[in-house]
Amino acid sequence: MASVIRGDDNFDSGSVGSTTAGAVGTYALASWPSPGSAKTAGDTVAGSTLRLAAYSYSNNNNTAYGGVTTTGLSGTWQLMGGWTGNSNNQASVFIRIS
Repeated sequence: MASVIRGDDNFDSGSVGSTTAGAVGTYALASWPSPGSAKTAGDTVAGSTLRLAAYSYSNNNNTAYGGVTTTGLSGTWQLMGGWTGNSNNQASVFIRIS
């Protein structure tokens, strides 16, 4: 049976978001070294204050350690998760919005 595309269910390549790292519309797992306070999903932040996260897990003391890049990201990013603001050893998902 052949597939049928109706209405706005158009899967042409022009409607697919970018897959270039850091482009508008892409996601990043990032660490926020100095968030200052708790944040919630939907809050926006300058990319220059974020660092790409690289997390590993230690079985010795059940603690996640964040190794992050040293340079910030470009553009403006929106927080897609939550943030307690209490520790540098946190990461969350961000989407670049501009």
